[in-house]
Amino acid sequence: MKNKTKLWIIGIFCVLLFASCSTTVQIKNLLPSEVNMGMYKHLAVTSCQPFDNSIYWSHQINGIDLDREIDLPSLTPMALQKSVAIYCQNTLFDSLEESKFFALTDPETTSDLISLGDVFGNSQELFIKKGINAAIATKITSLDHREYLYKEDKTEVDVNGNSIVRYDYYLHQEVSISISYSVIDILQNSTITNGYLSDDEEKEFLVGTYLEDDGSGSSSYTQYLNMAPNLKNLYAICIDGFVEKIRTKLAPVWTYNNVSLMKNSPKLESIESAYKNVRKSNLMVAYNTFILAWEDGNHIPSGYNAAVILQAMGKLEESISLMEEVYDYSGNSSIYNRLSIMKKNLEDYNEASNQIAGIEDDGDSQLEVFSLETFFSD
Repeated sequence: MKNKTKLWIIGIFCVLLFASCSTTVQIKNLLPSEVNMGMYKHLAVTSCQPFDNSIYWSHQINGIDLDREIDLPSLTPMALQKSVAIYCQNTLFDSLEESKFFALTDPETTSDLISLGDVFGNSQELFIKKGINAAIATKITSLDHREYLYKEDKTEVDVNGNSIVRYDYYLHQEVSISISYSVIDILQNSTITNGYLSDDEEKEFLVGTYLEDDGSGSSSYTQYLNMAPNLKNLYAICIDGFVEKIRTKLAPVWTYNNVSLMKNSPKLESIESAYKNVRKSNLMVAYNTFILAWEDGNHIPSGYNAAVILQAMGKLEESISLMEEVYDYSGNSSIYNRLSIMKKNLEDYNEASNQIAGIEDDGDSQLEVFSLETFFSD
């Protein structure tokens, strides 16, 4: 009987929880890039210049106040600087390729063109003949790390008053990295945009545990980690963030967010099925139900929901027109806020579409003189 009561309570809780959750639809919006690269669709990605200061990569990781010797070789390669630079250039290339905004020339081909241009003194001409009208050059300007072992005292006293001595040994790893980048107009030999990015990451790993029980007199040490992870993994997290920022700056991007439908209040029984259809992804069926309730009786939630569903189906201009009708009738501030967001979505879409079409921004851009050959020289 008690089990049945528990099941009944759980069932009621689940029903209430489901009922309290708002019904949502996913809205897809196209955001313009910060810099209009519409006139520079054929982009060459250069090889990333590694950090050129020598760094001592010790395979012996030091400990702080350790009471034992812990053997922990490092997986970090001696050629880390080059490895990080290659990861940076390849990740940038892959991300820009995924945007489907550019026709790209890969770093290896770009390097070959630059080398050939150095020999014959005609780098710019070679790029132009290949149809390349812009290039992005990246350089790692700083690269640093710190890793060490330390212990934490986790000693406890059991119910019998015996001390259970426990020490946990940890590996601490932290890195910092900075990069600079420039996007170059090949024909004008000028900078379109540039930037500087920096970040740091850290992570800790449980290396081993020492246990000593004064009740039994036994002691043991168990080591869980036998190799220190490659520091490149932490640098990669930083670089992934850099690349995302560069991509957003240079190429339009689709974003997705969930928008809640307005609750059925005042309640109208005839539209309850529409909420269920939305949850089943039957958006057109739900729209038809909502729009009928709006047109027949000016049911405000139905008009609002119909407009939101129109946007979810990609009919942004129609959704704005309907939402304006609903707002004019209701004067509801929440509806006005959603209408303002929808109008901003349309502005963003139009601007991004112009970038994709290669339409230039109004006004003259201010370009500074830049040279591929001098970018890597300090």
